[in-house]
Amino acid sequence: MRTRPLAEIGFRELRALLEEETRHWGEELLWDFSDVAAAVAGSLDRRALNGRVLQDGPHAIAYCYYMTDSGRAVVGSLFATAERRGEGI
Repeated sequence: MRTRPLAEIGFRELRALLEEETRHWGEELLWDFSDVAAAVAGSLDRRALNGRVLQDGPHAIAYCYYMTDSGRAVVGSLFATAERRGEGI
């Protein structure tokens, strides 16, 4: 496994994980995450998102992103695929 800055990857590499996150929040909280996922996807393609992705081989298994505001970091999302949750990654 390795981590990479989100600025090094595009939406295609995170697509499956974002789709899983959208389904997860829809089922868990009845929350439509699709607008957020679309904004994340656009930011990824512009290389404008701060954060990290955890990869197992070529597969993204977790990611987080954050924004900075007045010298502090605000976590936007932190998500791991269901198959890898609870493993301490």
